[in-house]
Amino acid sequence: MNVQGTLGIEVMGFTNNYSPVIDSNDIYNVYDTGIHKFFGARPIIKNNIIELKGGYGIDMLDSDTVKVYNNLIIGAYWGVNNLTTTSLF
Repeated sequence: MNVQGTLGIEVMGFTNNYSPVIDSNDIYNVYDTGIHKFFGARPIIKNNIIELKGGYGIDMLDSDTVKVYNNLIIGAYWGVNNLTTTSLF
């Protein structure tokens, strides 16, 4: 998937039983956040290319587990922002 705009991909769910895989995306010309993980999901975020004009490459909020690996983040003010996720792999 190729994504452009202010927000690349946003993932959320009502329970932590939702485990999407965000894999092999090209996210470019984004001004705010490449991948935003909001409440109630346990995603696997891997093999993405995220090119930003500032902001967060990967922003994670309100989850107990997120797996993040092998992502290329270019031009972000913050590469990976983890405020409340207790288990980051």
